[in-house]
Amino acid sequence: MMHRLLLLIVMAVISWGCSMVPATVVPESPTPMTPASIDTLSGEWTLQQMNGESLTELTVSLEFTAAQATGVSFCNNYSTTVTADGDALTFDAAIAATKMLCPEGDAMQREQVYFETLGTIKTYAEVDGRLELRDASGKPVLVYQR
Repeated sequence: MMHRLLLLIVMAVISWGCSMVPATVVPESPTPMTPASIDTLSGEWTLQQMNGESLTELTVSLEFTAAQATGVSFCNNYSTTVTADGDALTFDAAIAATKMLCPEGDAMQREQVYFETLGTIKTYAEVDGRLELRDASGKPVLVYQR
């Protein structure tokens, strides 16, 4: 009888103590792209330059919808999430892509560089009808045109 009473008291104290844990504060995360951001960037963009190199022989596209970026890279379709806040723009490093074999020379390596470069983007700007995706230093590393 005494054991039961002691067990009930211990359980009540533990239960009461657990209810006294303060609420966890979650840091504010970047907001998904808002409709205003999407309106600015909406539509399909075609990659013109990657890391200063002109790309005219292969088509690489980027399209923004809701909190997603989708497109065709050097030989695969891809998709990832995007967050925006003012001119800040970041792509999730986890990029989903089809697994097709690229027939053209170094397309697979270029595609890998493209995906890695998307992960370095910190800001964007529209300049003379082009979309410049910039790294942390402000350098345009991916340049697209409609």
